[in-house]
Amino acid sequence: MSSTPEFISINTCVPYHSSTSDPSNQRSPASSAASPSSYRPSLASIANSSLSNPQTEVPTVHPNPSLSTLASVVDSAIQGIVILETCHQYDDGVDIDSNWKSARAFSTMALIIGGLITFWALLSTCLFYNKQMYRSGGGLFILCCLFQGLTLLFLDSNACNNNIYIEKVKQLMPAVNLQFEDTCSMGSGAKCAIAATVMWFVTGMVSLKVNPPQHDPVMVETHDVTYTQTINPEDGTALVTETVVTGEPTVAD
Repeated sequence: MSSTPEFISINTCVPYHSSTSDPSNQRSPASSAASPSSYRPSLASIANSSLSNPQTEVPTVHPNPSLSTLASVVDSAIQGIVILETCHQYDDGVDIDSNWKSARAFSTMALIIGGLITFWALLSTCLFYNKQMYRSGGGLFILCCLFQGLTLLFLDSNACNNNIYIEKVKQLMPAVNLQFEDTCSMGSGAKCAIAATVMWFVTGMVSLKVNPPQHDPVMVETHDVTYTQTINPEDGTALVTETVVTGEPTVAD
């Protein structure tokens, strides 16, 4: 009885080196574990499947505004065929167009402004903002919605069109007939960006429409005090009488 070979997918994130384009410099999982200062391991997923059609098992390229994910094949006598996915920073030779730069800028602004305005909103229960401040906060939430949505410009950038790393992957694995589409499809990150855009918009509209919470008014109680002085004609002493009249409570200014 013949056993089904194992297919193991290992995801790691490593710094980019210019020697990565050379297949002889691809490191095995063992060398990756031996040098933790150079490799930063992330989630490792292991799956068993048949290698009857190995072309369908090779992972695709997953670009993002800052890193790209490349794949290499390592043939291990113990573990079988291993697909090693590594994250690399884009080098200086990559043509970063305006859409790519815009996606980087808008993703950063959405994170910073969104984080600050969210922290501001958390303090609304104890600082009692007025209606004008709520409207200002709602405008900033709408602005974050715009910034988050514009990060999807990355799908129409050079990272998805004419990406040089697709050619590098083909050169790294000439024995495997890889066919990559020269475009990008929405992955989990893009879907999360769309969900975040919707939530920023809903939060902004709610902030513009609702009234801020009202706190109990501070009541002030008034008193009318009357002093009456009486002089004793016999010894000339004075007697002072104090009369206090409590008024109605009023709202403090």
